[in-house]
Amino acid sequence: RGSLLERFYATRAAVEMAIDHPLLGIGLDRFKTQYVAGRYKPPEAHLDLDSAHTFWPEIAAELGVPALVLVVIIFAAALLALWRLYRAPPDELTRLLAAMLLAALAAWLVVATTFDIDLYRDWRNMSSDVVMMAVVTAAAFALDRYSRAARDGVAAVPHTATIPR
Repeated sequence: RGSLLERFYATRAAVEMAIDHPLLGIGLDRFKTQYVAGRYKPPEAHLDLDSAHTFWPEIAAELGVPALVLVVIIFAAALLALWRLYRAPPDELTRLLAAMLLAALAAWLVVATTFDIDLYRDWRNMSSDVVMMAVVTAAAFALDRYSRAARDGVAAVPHTATIPR
């Protein structure tokens, strides 16, 4: 009861923050400050949460709606590219790679939507789950580009540069 209700309060507060600050948001890592000290924490909430506990409202609250739209477009493009490769691969290895990347990306998005990401932690040097998802997303675009180039008979990377000795 407590955990789910507290998450609901935090998510609702993030949506309110995004509505109040739609263009630039409240700023990175400012959710807790605005939630606890600001006017967003409802009186029935007991915990001082440091995040909205769901990816999408937190991005909108901290970075603004344009940033949220950009992130949605990036993930949608990666998912679409992987889905197309899975449905019509040039070979079975590409289908397998597309399926693995698609599963990883979809699973991460479900978890990020349900539980949020581990972006701000004092004891970490970097957010490994965010870095890993950036690598998976980049791999999705790279696999799509490589497969299109192979299908069209074009080199995926032009060989115009030379390395001086």
